[in-house]
Amino acid sequence: CFGMTVDYSTLRISLASEQPLMQCLEYARQEGILEDEGIRFSHDLIQQAAYDLMSQEEKGACHFKIGVQLFRHVTSLKQSNQFSVMTFAAADQINKAKFFSAIDPPPDWSCLWEDTDTLQLASLNLRAGERSMEVADFSSGLRYLQYGIEFLPETPWDSNYELSLRLYESACLACHINVMPAKLTEFLTEILQNAESFHDKLKGLFVLLQSLASLGKINEAIEKMLVILSELGESASLPDEVTPSLIHDILMSTKSLLEGYSREDLVSAPRLNDTNMLWTLKLITHFLPYLFMAKPSLFPILGFRIIELSIKHGMANESAFGFSTYGFFLIAILNDIT
Repeated sequence: CFGMTVDYSTLRISLASEQPLMQCLEYARQEGILEDEGIRFSHDLIQQAAYDLMSQEEKGACHFKIGVQLFRHVTSLKQSNQFSVMTFAAADQINKAKFFSAIDPPPDWSCLWEDTDTLQLASLNLRAGERSMEVADFSSGLRYLQYGIEFLPETPWDSNYELSLRLYESACLACHINVMPAKLTEFLTEILQNAESFHDKLKGLFVLLQSLASLGKINEAIEKMLVILSELGESASLPDEVTPSLIHDILMSTKSLLEGYSREDLVSAPRLNDTNMLWTLKLITHFLPYLFMAKPSLFPILGFRIIELSIKHGMANESAFGFSTYGFFLIAILNDIT
């Protein structure tokens, strides 16, 4: 059930109550069927043959029993390194049990998937999925997240809103990286239909914008980005028509705004804490390069807007993009290199 190899520590945890089986494994090791480095079959066909002798029901029950033992151990661990390794092993076994129960569910298996248990298993897969994506394994990450969603109850958004939101948000990101736009839309639709606030929709919408831009649909991404900015209260900062004189006027206005500020003043300025403003800056800075290519007239307008928002509400990491845009136009329009 573990595949070709498994380390002794994992085996001891998962088969803690199976001492006769451990004795059999030791006998198999002495006979050369298993190798000394952990528990390893000497050939993959031996492992496959042994696995094929099991019925679907036996496979599912075995994976489930091992997964539950590992999961119980995971919940008792305090050390993060061990926790991560065991989390993957527990999730893999539980998910295999879910796979086999879906193919040919035994009549007495319904009691194994009670809501209280499956919520914990959904959370387990969320942790495994997020950790996989942290190490850039987005394919495995998506698989864990999809199983996590399958373990949610019938009405998850009513009873387990935060867990459901995190699973679907992470699934959207995994689909984007794996270039699965149709699946991304499916997960995003679930978020848009069940989110309690516009703020809870923003992570999913941001991933959608990234996906559209990466697929070459830059104009569509920009139009949707402008709509989101409008929802965040930024429509007033976008003029109907952008002319060179308007850009010059806004540049001079920005220069006047910064008069009296030294470099030290800007570095030590208060940090931005307003959530809507943070999302506004994040959207603008992410799409400044696309604006430069597709809608260059809006590039300076939104670039200068970053500075205005930063001075008014506080500095953020994204503020640097506004100041770099400001510096670019100082040189390009005013020939000011100071």
